[in-house]
Amino acid sequence: MAICFRITGDPMRAGMVGAMIARYCGGENCVIVPQDRSAVNANTAVLMRPDYLRFHAELQIDPAQISRLGDARPVYAYRPIEARAAPLIPFSPFGQSAQGIEFHQLWLRADQVKTQPPLETFSTAIALADRDAAEPARQLNLASGIECSRVSYAQLLLGQARRLGARVESELDSRHSDIVIDCDASEEAGAVAWDENRITVAPAAILAGEEWQAVLNAARRIVAMVASQADALAERQEFNRLSTASAERMADFRALVTEEDPRKSERPALQRKIEVFEACGRIPTEDYEVFAPFEWLAVLWAQGIRPHRHERLAERMPEADLLNWMGNAHAQAQSTLLRGAAL
Repeated sequence: MAICFRITGDPMRAGMVGAMIARYCGGENCVIVPQDRSAVNANTAVLMRPDYLRFHAELQIDPAQISRLGDARPVYAYRPIEARAAPLIPFSPFGQSAQGIEFHQLWLRADQVKTQPPLETFSTAIALADRDAAEPARQLNLASGIECSRVSYAQLLLGQARRLGARVESELDSRHSDIVIDCDASEEAGAVAWDENRITVAPAAILAGEEWQAVLNAARRIVAMVASQADALAERQEFNRLSTASAERMADFRALVTEEDPRKSERPALQRKIEVFEACGRIPTEDYEVFAPFEWLAVLWAQGIRPHRHERLAERMPEADLLNWMGNAHAQAQSTLLRGAAL
């Protein structure tokens, strides 16, 4: 038997979750009661991570609809917090790997042989963001997120949910619902959890992009695990296990960004990442990672954490070939940047 959902709270979060439920569980089983838009700061922006393309394709939203939002702009690298001193984090690797060896490992070895330009200068994404040249770079084929008004985006999502058959109401009514999804965006919120017939989608929203990704992850788990009333206990436990694990990985990244000395962090997984990276430049991954290795690399590097040595596989490339390859890589990055600025 199909479950009837009622989604309440923040318009953007409710729109993301409600549109996904309408798409995969049937709009006739979905009622969305968003918070009054007047309570949302119209000047607040939302950063969507690169997964936005797949998410909008799932919802049958044409990419042109996003680009037509008046304030939408591509984002190739972002600052996780609102501080000029915050590191720029790219949505793409710093450079191309070679022979199965990550780029920064090759850079570390090459820098031991001959001083290399700073690692970040090999990243076209960082250079474009630093020069505020994102708009001319649309044709550079770089992975990107997109930033736009939270209010405009919420309106788009709620409209799409309605087109998929969901009812979008201005106030609660007495109609029956099997599951209530509370998309709380208050400062006291900070969890994604399923308890009996209520699911809370209230993740932390401290770093740029983390709220959008956490809500998307929750929406995907809801449509995958809450589609029927059978085996609700087992599915509820699994939903909470996955949500907790994902939140822990986000908290690790948040601690790396915000703590003055991350080496003193009491978070075990973060400590392991730092220790392994300092030992050999590798970035170990945990289950249910949210951020890509090059995002971890950008923040580790910005925090002044450096490997003691490069990975041994970096020795496979002959020294002369390595230096020539690095020189070409840097020239190509700078050439791409100049072409982008000229578009």
